Amino acid sequence: MPILTNVSNLDSYFQSYVIGGDDAFVQAASGFADFETALKAKVKREISIAIPEPEPEPVVEPEPVVEPEPEPVVQVPLVPAPPQPVVTATPPAPVADVDPQSVPEPSALLGLLGLALWGSNAARQRQISGRFYD
Repeated sequence: MPILTNVSNLDSYFQSYVIGGDDAFVQAASGFADFETALKAKVKREISIAIPEPEPEPVVEPEPVVEPEPEPVVQVPLVPAPPQPVVTATPPAPVADVDPQSVPEPSALLGLLGLALWGSNAARQRQISGRFYD
């Protein structure tokens, strides 16, 4: 958007060399004081440009569905299956007497590990700085 101050033909320059594309236009402001009015007019004009309706897609008639001929059903005589032997499963051997609640949570282990690292770092910082606490 050219502001016409010192160069009076700036809008024709924009029209010839700057803008391009479909529905492109130049909205010039006659000065810095007119810039707000020109900008509002430009935005209104850009919004009001009609968007063309998309062309509808052609309707394609579906081809008729042809059902295949059903295959003849062959009757097979049923033969009873031979009896299966009965197998009884033995219960698994008991695992050592472990209390399932004595296993620590992974988050607790991570917390303890973090605390140990923090403590060792603090001790190292005290050795570096020469501060010892009794």
